[in-house]
Amino acid sequence: MAIVGGLDIHRAQITFSYADSVTGEVKNGKIENPHRAQFAHWLSKLGTTDVEFGMEGCIGWLYIAEELTSAGMGARVGDPAELAALKPRKKRAKTDRADARHMRVLLSDDRFPDSWIPPGHVAQTRSLGRLYLDLRNDQAAWSQRVHATLFHHGFPSLKGALDSGEGRTLALSYADEMDMINRHAVITGIKTIEYMTSEMKLLKQQLGWEKSRSAPTRQLNPGEGRRYRNRTDR
Repeated sequence: MAIVGGLDIHRAQITFSYADSVTGEVKNGKIENPHRAQFAHWLSKLGTTDVEFGMEGCIGWLYIAEELTSAGMGARVGDPAELAALKPRKKRAKTDRADARHMRVLLSDDRFPDSWIPPGHVAQTRSLGRLYLDLRNDQAAWSQRVHATLFHHGFPSLKGALDSGEGRTLALSYADEMDMINRHAVITGIKTIEYMTSEMKLLKQQLGWEKSRSAPTRQLNPGEGRRYRNRTDR
């Protein structure tokens, strides 16, 4: 590769460190307030497509890798834990520039800990999965809030879950007996749960459709939701 480098990605800036084997130069710098078009323009100024950059698998890697690939360049995404484990033991202040340099050196030495970069349809299915899990977690939080409000005001336990019509109808009947403020709180919670339930139903259909287009995968058990979200948010 003519240019090998590392990119440390943050919302406020992308810090880069790359070595040019043709000129022998090492260049370091920052791209302030980065976005897709700006990064693509920066890549175009490198003057060659014989380029490979490594980056940590954190928020933002997706569009960076897509723009590198679109420009005919190499994109390498590294596992954050493995990248950290490969840092020198000598204690030094952690800086974005040091992190970018660290990834550049690992690429140059052929020691970069690669993670799999999923194809587009897999990344989209992951996004649907994350959205479903977020909605389910928020739905559970709102359900707990409504249950707590009703219990706090002395109403019997609901016979059905709030994601069912029976449970919501009973909760609304209790709300009719409450003061205006708390009645409004319960009704707002019920409406929010209804909306989330309908969106989750649509997402289930979409996930089933997407799954039929890709290789078969094991379904997640309910307890695996948080682990899945943490892993795919990288």
